[in-house]
Amino acid sequence: MSRGIDAAAVRRVWPEILSATKQRKMRTHALLVTATVRTVADDTLVLAAGTAALARLLSEQSNLDIIADALNAVLGVRWRVRCEFGDAAPPAQAAPQRREPAVPPGRRDQG
Repeated sequence: MSRGIDAAAVRRVWPEILSATKQRKMRTHALLVTATVRTVADDTLVLAAGTAALARLLSEQSNLDIIADALNAVLGVRWRVRCEFGDAAPPAQAAPQRREPAVPPGRRDQG
């Protein structure tokens, strides 16, 4: 992590990063508007995209370069950027575990 900058710090300046991408390339900005900051791992910013298609488009090298340039302009960091499909919730919390029913199917309380 560069100089103690974590995902929360990136989220705080996210509007500035979006503005910096808009100045560089409107298409990248339009794609990035709905993405969210998932995490910062080492020197990589991981973004979450709501659809697989959006993640694929954001993952094009030209878009990654624009985002990396914006990060450098706003935060002064030289990070790589990775975009993944899915929301910002960790996978363990994405879906609740199914519980077995306490009463077997077909048997009901007859009281």
